[in-house]
Amino acid sequence: MKLNKKHLASIFVAGALVVSGAVFTASAASASNQTQDQATITVEEVQTIVQEAYPDYTIGEIELENDHGTPVYDVEVADKDGIPYDVEVDPDDGTILQIQLDDDYAATGVLSEDEEND
Repeated sequence: MKLNKKHLASIFVAGALVVSGAVFTASAASASNQTQDQATITVEEVQTIVQEAYPDYTIGEIELENDHGTPVYDVEVADKDGIPYDVEVDPDDGTILQIQLDDDYAATGVLSEDEEND
């Protein structure tokens, strides 16, 4: 099979996309590992801290995130009426940094499908 310039260009672009996707995936995994390494308290400890501070709230997902270069635990909770909130916890000492209405709920006043099913 004879390849013309158009075929070669297509192969080159496809290869470049595959390589850049692999680099992006590796970078994201590396950033996630770096964030995990920056936490001195565990997810279980965060759960206990939030449960003690908000005993009537149901705790959902807990994630260690990178918030503008600063690691922070993001904890999804819901009050007794099912209203969703996000609690941010310092991954070093467990200080509750803030609690605020879930962004989607604050914008719409409507529970998302995920929140209704929790």
